[in-house]
Amino acid sequence: MKLICLSILFILTNGFILSQNDNIQKITLKDKIVILENEIAIRNKLIDSLQRDYAILRKMYFNLESRVQELEKNNVTSRGTNDVVNKKISKKQCRIILDITHNINPPHNISKYNVILVSKETDQKIIITNGQEVNSGYYDLYIEQPGFRPINKIINLSSNENTFTIRECLLAKNRQIEFQLDTRHGLVDIHEIINLENFQKIERDDEFMPGKEVNLRVFFKKYQTVSIRVVMPIGKDPYVLPIDLVQLTPLKFTIRKNKTKIDGIDYEYSFSIDDSPLEKHHIKIEKGIGRFYYTIMIPPETKIFKAYIGYLFLQRTMTRFRSGMSIGRPENLSVPKLVEHLDRISESKNVYDASLEVMERLLKGFRNRKMLKQLHNTEKDMLIRYIESWKLSSAQYRVRRQVVVGGINQQR
Repeated sequence: MKLICLSILFILTNGFILSQNDNIQKITLKDKIVILENEIAIRNKLIDSLQRDYAILRKMYFNLESRVQELEKNNVTSRGTNDVVNKKISKKQCRIILDITHNINPPHNISKYNVILVSKETDQKIIITNGQEVNSGYYDLYIEQPGFRPINKIINLSSNENTFTIRECLLAKNRQIEFQLDTRHGLVDIHEIINLENFQKIERDDEFMPGKEVNLRVFFKKYQTVSIRVVMPIGKDPYVLPIDLVQLTPLKFTIRKNKTKIDGIDYEYSFSIDDSPLEKHHIKIEKGIGRFYYTIMIPPETKIFKAYIGYLFLQRTMTRFRSGMSIGRPENLSVPKLVEHLDRISESKNVYDASLEVMERLLKGFRNRKMLKQLHNTEKDMLIRYIESWKLSSAQYRVRRQVVVGGINQQR
């Protein structure tokens, strides 16, 4: 359009110059100026007219271009819709067979699993039942059931197959354990939980496999230790275990020296309640001036209290025990703990010569012989059989053993 307007302007201008050259001798300077001004005015009007025509044509061009684009877009959309329709019409149906199993049979109170297919092509969500027919193509497969791990994978229902089997095994979810404690006791502090299968400490967020036995021991500072043995059931929430608590009562006493060395082996006081060892978390020790202050937690129905240091011990009935009293010197001898002590003496050797020497020294002490005399005859027999089983290094030691055995028999 711009080229047409410039061409017309060029022709008019050249025509004016040629006309001017033909009559150059006949026209005065004033006439030339008048003619030139008229020509300029005419040319300006022509330019204005051409610019208006150009603007009109330009607007028509853009309107036409916009219309063409709209028609092309409608044509593409129409083709796409027809393609989708044609694809839907041509899709082949595939029959779905469900073969869903479990690693652990779900209980009756757990709802049935759900199988869902979501089309990769159309995002259509389909809840599948056994034998249902579905268009071929790629799908997201979801299988869910309470208490079991969900399954999520992509499957392809081929148009070449008439059936497709969804064969999956649902695995039971591991579950946490929560303890239901008697609220009458107020806030209960759990000291520690131990898994008796591996003797590892259990943390709050630890999980356990359903179908397997759980063997736990729960320790409290102010309550009796609780042992739990249960087969973990299937479920989606933490498994709640009720616990019956037995509250303990404090017992206080003092000891001047709570450690000693016997035959080169260090020992510290330990305690038992009705012949059951007192657990360490039920013992509190505070060091004072010249003595140690103990607070132990015991069941209210306790009858017998024992304090052990090595193979010696002190025994008190609870009727004779006054809270805050001082624990005196041991007055009794424990054969099982004496056997442990003698084993430790010779544990690094193949012979029990050193243990025999310990027994010889023991029999020389008046208090020790008195404690041996207090033993029941069955305990003395057990000690003699143990000593007679020793392997000794020489005939001399074997003769000395007979002397020790005779010394024990004298205390009957």
